[in-house]
Amino acid sequence: MGSRSGGAGLKGLSAGTDAWHGAACTAAGREGPHVIEAPGIDDQLVEWARRRVDVLKSLACRYGGVLLRGFTISEQDYELFAELFSTEMLLPCSEARYDARKKIPWHNDGDVWRNRWPEHVIFFCARAARRGGATILADGRRVVQALPEAVVELLAAKGIMYCCRYTDASGTDWMRDLGVTEATELRNFCELHKIAIKRQGRELELRRSQPAVVRHPALNAPVWFGQLFVYHEGARSGHGDSAGEEGGVSRARERSKTVCLLGDGSEMKREVLREIVRAHEFAEVPVRWRSGDVIVVNNTVCAHSREPYVGDRRLLVAMRGNLSYPAPHGRVASSR
Repeated sequence: MGSRSGGAGLKGLSAGTDAWHGAACTAAGREGPHVIEAPGIDDQLVEWARRRVDVLKSLACRYGGVLLRGFTISEQDYELFAELFSTEMLLPCSEARYDARKKIPWHNDGDVWRNRWPEHVIFFCARAARRGGATILADGRRVVQALPEAVVELLAAKGIMYCCRYTDASGTDWMRDLGVTEATELRNFCELHKIAIKRQGRELELRRSQPAVVRHPALNAPVWFGQLFVYHEGARSGHGDSAGEEGGVSRARERSKTVCLLGDGSEMKREVLREIVRAHEFAEVPVRWRSGDVIVVNNTVCAHSREPYVGDRRLLVAMRGNLSYPAPHGRVASSR
């Protein structure tokens, strides 16, 4: 795969002029999100971005994300800023809440069961943590580059099957998770979204297959995409440590509500999980937050995770755009 920047790198956009200058975040030689710093202390982000939103979208696609630092922005302004990228939203502007003691696993945001994915995930750091709490980006192109060719071919051919098990088929968990209220509605929902239903006694299992390696239409490059680490305990526990045990995948499958298989229903071997974990670790670039930072992540290019943290952190997140991704032949089909 060729250079992402085409040489020395695309430069950052100054708030005061249309000249390009600035640099990309780097980690151990890995190029991360593009950084744009405001030259003055009173540069209003919304007004500045309003004239440059197409450029910001282009940069986010090319680099996986754009970090905007030093601009003046309030929480109310942040909502207006998010609307510049799309009026369609999969998630309203809200505070990101997750146990501060735990690492959030790598994932591309979206809804596996409905196959709806935001094009952009936009974060605003209203208050940085006292320690830790970096958002970690993993460029899907670098993930694929780091995978052995045999694993790429396997995942490209078979994809990933997401499985969710409910121990009481008459209970309310699946109603809450899928937003349906009765069994008939569940069957219609599953038929519409190509979800297989498996019943065994009082156990209900839902299965849906999704591509894992696709060719990104704007970048013409293969990218990793999905939520393997969210759904598969063998991949997320200790970054795949349970998958390293003999039979670890099978045991994780027996005790877990969610699990991932290969797209044809066969088990994902621990060696494959290990390689996927290593590839994400290879691609990681942490974004160390400062209060007032905004980052626009292209969700179709970059997965993200989060470090544990200490302190009173406040991070807002908005998901903008509404994509069916990946569509057949790896093309992104937008509903806009």
